[in-house]
Amino acid sequence: MIKNNRQSVLNLAEMDAAIIIKEDGTLEASLPEITTDTVPENVFTGAALVYALSNPEICQMIYRNFAQECVRRKSVSSSVIH
Repeated sequence: MIKNNRQSVLNLAEMDAAIIIKEDGTLEASLPEITTDTVPENVFTGAALVYALSNPEICQMIYRNFAQECVRRKSVSSSVIH
């Protein structure tokens, strides 16, 4: 396995949303403050993904579905899918 010990800089515009999933399983999110009555789709999607990744039931459902639909070999750790 190749390790790259570098720091990356993400350039986000004022209304961009970003989610960083770290190697240790934690996540960091950057979501803009919304001051209008409507929420841009990218911000709503980002917030929904942060919620899903923070909810163990939803997260397990996502993992299972991904494993069934997208992973062709059994390389997913059994500790990830309960």
